[in-house]
Amino acid sequence: MEYMVMTLLNEELAIIQDAAINIKQDSISLNIDIEIKQLIDEFGYRYVEDFLDDDVLEELSELNSDDDIDDIIEEQEVIEATTYNSTSTSYKDMVQETVVNNFTSYVYQYKIIGVDIKPKHWDLLFDTAYEIYQNNGVEEEFLDDMSRLNRFAFSLALLKNSLVDMGCFIDGLCYMKSNYLSESDIRMIQDKLSNATIRNKILDATTSINKNKEKVKSSRNLCGNKIIDFNSRRNN
Repeated sequence: MEYMVMTLLNEELAIIQDAAINIKQDSISLNIDIEIKQLIDEFGYRYVEDFLDDDVLEELSELNSDDDIDDIIEEQEVIEATTYNSTSTSYKDMVQETVVNNFTSYVYQYKIIGVDIKPKHWDLLFDTAYEIYQNNGVEEEFLDDMSRLNRFAFSLALLKNSLVDMGCFIDGLCYMKSNYLSESDIRMIQDKLSNATIRNKILDATTSINKNKEKVKSSRNLCGNKIIDFNSRRNN
């Protein structure tokens, strides 16, 4: 049981909801804040315990004290520090592997309704963001920031009871107060991800249309390549 995961989401949930309560008209997260504010009005201010799976809550209640939780967290940190070096071929790959692994832990521990993220989406996210970190010469901060973005994205999905998808990560960037990236850097990552995501959706839709066309052709071939004129039949 990775109790560190449970502990870490508290901060991100609080930041998102506090921003909604104290909405600023010039905030880059204005529309999201308004949506979250409406959810707070409806459901109240929510905490990590509101989203934990029942099995996790049961195991958590069996712990004797905060010291027990601290010990588990410390053990988990030691494990995570040595887990990802064996299969990663680069620092960026190690970060991606670490974040995706934590993401998988979230899925198993929280009451999430579903996930719509494919391997190509993860590659898009990490390739796009890492380029900005490289350009700024702050690659060493990539792991901490991407781990935090992961938690923001998951927290947004929990609060809105939505699927976790690339849209959650794009929106989650609004809450990144990085010491190493400017607001324009963050907007650039958002724009690149948004444009690429839209483009991929168009390509996916085109592929689907082409597949449907092939199905239609196949069905016509069953009739000896003869296209039936339904209007002519109706008139006879």
